[in-house]
Amino acid sequence: MSTTSSRTAPEEQLQKNDRLLYHILQTTLEGFWIVDLQGRFIDVNDAYCNMIGYRRDELLGMAISDVEALENPCDVVQRIQDIVAKGNHRFESKHRCKDGRTIDLDISANYLPSEAGIFTFLRDISERKQSENALRSASVYTRTLIEASLDPLVTISADGKITDVNEASVRVTGIARDQLIGTDFSSYFTDPDKAREGYLKVFSDGFVHDYPLALRHVSGLITEVLYNASVYKDEFGAVQGVFAAARDVTERNRALQALKQAHDELEARVAERTAALLDANEQMKKVSFELVWAEEKERERIAGELHDQVGQSLLLAKMKLDALLANINSDALFMQAEEAASLLANSIQDIRSLTFRMRPPILDTSGIETALEWLCSSIKSDYALQIDFADDGHPKPLPAEVRYSLYHAVRELLLNVAKHAGIDKAQLSLKANNHTLEVNVIDHGIGFSHPDAHLKHIKNGGYGLYNVQQRIEQIGGRVVIESAAGSGTSVTLTVPLEGSR
Repeated sequence: MSTTSSRTAPEEQLQKNDRLLYHILQTTLEGFWIVDLQGRFIDVNDAYCNMIGYRRDELLGMAISDVEALENPCDVVQRIQDIVAKGNHRFESKHRCKDGRTIDLDISANYLPSEAGIFTFLRDISERKQSENALRSASVYTRTLIEASLDPLVTISADGKITDVNEASVRVTGIARDQLIGTDFSSYFTDPDKAREGYLKVFSDGFVHDYPLALRHVSGLITEVLYNASVYKDEFGAVQGVFAAARDVTERNRALQALKQAHDELEARVAERTAALLDANEQMKKVSFELVWAEEKERERIAGELHDQVGQSLLLAKMKLDALLANINSDALFMQAEEAASLLANSIQDIRSLTFRMRPPILDTSGIETALEWLCSSIKSDYALQIDFADDGHPKPLPAEVRYSLYHAVRELLLNVAKHAGIDKAQLSLKANNHTLEVNVIDHGIGFSHPDAHLKHIKNGGYGLYNVQQRIEQIGGRVVIESAAGSGTSVTLTVPLEGSR
């Protein structure tokens, strides 16, 4: 009784172990099979059936060569022989499913001599292979883009070593890719310290834009570049290194330098022309002033001749005619002689008036304020324009040429008011300081709004505000014109006093 029990206990344990192994093989997600040394299926689990789409009973009538998609039957035989010789083997292959699909498998096989068979586990790695292929394709695509770039591209580690470059970097340095990788990035530039400072700035700031450097070719050729760089990270956000792209700006810099040189040359020419124009303008002002002064001297000569010759002759003729009147007995002759004497008297008065207007003697004998006050009286008499004259009473020493030009300028301004302002009253004021005399002519007439309106009298042959401005500027003065339509006009003349120029 005890002997029978001792015999059946190991058998029961073995059966229990077999059932346990069976359930393990059926539960695992990996495929499993047992094949004989000819490659025929002895047993398969459900996981492999689900992988390949065949039922268990279908597979048990098949061999490895029936499902193998990568190796031909001879290769399968050779593979079995290798497994038997080595005892185990791990490799990758492809199996053809019942529906025509192929799947990628990671296969681990062990030879059991006692069973004269090969025990094999198979893992479906199709998704992993697809991911690897996609990653490989993306890598090839990315590498193609990198190599297609005309700009030198480089990746740099945290310690400044080159980890990868493209062909453009090889061309710009003249050094092979495998010789560049692992070397110091900064050693290929004319200014290594600046290059080192640049990539360290990328690690600290995350990027740099248009960072200027100069790459040196092994031949000595220098290429000026602008680097744009940023850090790149792994999937966890940890910084792995720097990716940098260099844009060759050698030709651009040459063009900019040429443009700057052309600009500088143009500026120099403009400066020369401007200086020449200023000199010509000064010469023109000098000549113009000399003409004005010559005109003034001619006025003086003509006024002198009118006063000393014509005036005196007319005065002598009137005196003789007056003496003759005392001895005329005929009433008819007396009336004619008296009429002639009256005409002579009027002519003498006209010559005196003309002489005063051309060259008022008061300009030589008195100051500018006295001459302008007399001018106001003269214009009132001739044009019925009431002029309110105001003088601050301070001394106003003026050189002769300034005094004459200022007098004629003020006269022209007052005549413009009388002829064009449409009013019968104006103001004239004089104010002196330590260096300048300021003369202000104000009217509340029609005024003007167009900035070039003061040029209109030139077209009509008049003196005009423009010529007043030119004459005052010729003697070192300044003219300020303020006017608005319907609000009148204010003209301020500022000239230097004697000793201030």
